[in-house]
Amino acid sequence: MTIGLDKSRSGFTLLELIIVILIIGVVMSVGIPRIFNGLESAKSRNLLSDIIVFFRQTRMDALSTSKPVEVIIKLHEGVFEADNDKTFNIPEDSGILIKLMNDDEYEYYDDDLDKTNVTFYPNGMATERKLILSNNNNDFAIITIEPLTGLANYSTDFEDD
Repeated sequence: MTIGLDKSRSGFTLLELIIVILIIGVVMSVGIPRIFNGLESAKSRNLLSDIIVFFRQTRMDALSTSKPVEVIIKLHEGVFEADNDKTFNIPEDSGILIKLMNDDEYEYYDDDLDKTNVTFYPNGMATERKLILSNNNNDFAIITIEPLTGLANYSTDFEDD
C-alpha cells in the first residue's frame, strides 16, 4: 500500500488562487469608491429634497393662514427658521454650505453675508432668492424661489441658469 497524492484529483494551484485574489482586489478597488460616491450623492439629493419640502410647506402655511411667513436663512449655520415656529437644520456633519447667488449671474454675494430671508405671501408670491448649495467647495445645486408663484425648485445644471 502506497500513500501519496492521487493525480486524478483536480484542484487549484497556489498560483491560480493568488491570481484570482488579485483580480478580486482590483475589481474591489475600482468598485468601492464608486459605491461611496453614490451614497454621498444620494445623501445630497435627499437633503436638497428636504429643503425644497420645507420651503413648499412654508408657502402652504402662508396661503392657508392668509398671513406672510418669513424664513430667515442663516447661511453659515445651515439653519432655516420660519416665523411660524418651523425650523430646518442642515446636519453639521454633511459638509453642505449655503451661498446666496447674485441675481441671474453665477456668482456669490460677499462671503461675509451671514443671513438672508425669504418671505412667502398669502397670495402665493414670494421674495425671489437663489441659493447655491456646495459640498467641499464643489457646487452641486441651485435652489430657486420664484417670485410670482412662490415655488421652490432646484437645478443641478449650472449652465442653464
